[in-house]
Amino acid sequence: MTVESLICAVCGRPVALDEDHRRVRSTKKRMDDRDRPTDYYLHEQCARTVFEGWWSP
Repeated sequence: MTVESLICAVCGRPVALDEDHRRVRSTKKRMDDRDRPTDYYLHEQCARTVFEGWWSP
């Protein structure tokens, strides 16, 4: 089975994987258990809206 789109973490609309998009990986750091990474997908415009004003790490 081929995945052609995923759901945008910001607006909830489908993100076509053959168009420009962002993947964001969030890792919950646990002290007593294994870390759990989660991937989120965003439209390019949704990502700009969310990350506007963030400082670089």
